[in-house]
Amino acid sequence: MTSALTTTLTAIINARVVPVIGETIANGTVLIENGRISAVGADLTVPIGAQVIDATGRWVLPGFIEAHGHVGIHEAANGWAGNDTNEMTGPNMTAVRAIDAINTDDEGFRDAISGGVSTIVVKPGSGNPIGGQSVAIKSSGGRTIDEQVISDSVSIKRARGENPKRIYGEKKQTPSTRLGVSLIIRQAVVDARNYVQARDAAAEKGDTFTRDLGQEALARVLSGELAWDQHVHQASPAVKEGLPAQTALEALTVNPAVILGLDSRVGSLTVGLDADVVIWSGDPLDLGSRAELVLIDGTPVYRHSDGFGQVVERADRASA
Repeated sequence: MTSALTTTLTAIINARVVPVIGETIANGTVLIENGRISAVGADLTVPIGAQVIDATGRWVLPGFIEAHGHVGIHEAANGWAGNDTNEMTGPNMTAVRAIDAINTDDEGFRDAISGGVSTIVVKPGSGNPIGGQSVAIKSSGGRTIDEQVISDSVSIKRARGENPKRIYGEKKQTPSTRLGVSLIIRQAVVDARNYVQARDAAAEKGDTFTRDLGQEALARVLSGELAWDQHVHQASPAVKEGLPAQTALEALTVNPAVILGLDSRVGSLTVGLDADVVIWSGDPLDLGSRAELVLIDGTPVYRHSDGFGQVVERADRASA
């Protein structure tokens, strides 16, 4: 595979192109212009002056979307000092935001990139029935977290079952059972509805009203502006147990993009979307395959060659 440099016009040729939306193209081309996908198809004319990447024998797909991640808030190497996953001082933490705790230098971002993950929806953890507000970010970006954000209006994380039950049970406080977890969530929804009614009534009368950050966030859930989500696990084992490969790929790309309101930016190889493109050595659902080249917004951020993978570091990107 030829070396790729950062350019405004790039052509990936001779690839097995899997756009996710639409049919697989056995010998396809993906054109990238100014960080966006400008064309996908067979027998496309490569523009003069384009940087050409020959992907013969490789698979080309959109970057994967990690729809439930803790990268940057549960850091890989900093122990308790880097663990800001859960604000476990109360079971309803709707008001907290994952974006406020993200360390963009967390080693987990490098791991994500090397695995072909270009978008991460970072969520508070599962220690609380209602954990807080998620943010969708690119796994590689500029000098600050703000330059990586796709959307800070994504979802509210909630959790049921053993995690909050265990944590609060050990504290001898509610919720120590699944009954209590359901109570916390149900009461939060009722309180948010009452809050919206009182807020709107005050606005109609011109009265002053004290805003509550948590209630405001839940009001956005009730209006459909934010998703109300929980997590599920991995695609590869599911395929081995009979899940169709196309369904698995959709679950890793376009489906979370649609559900979380990100599909105008990411999730498929579609003209106009961000050029988050991954060249794989083979079928990405085969554990023996690896990401060989990862582009985010059309810029190479990871290469694997001669048995060695290298992430383009933030400082190098900023100086380019």
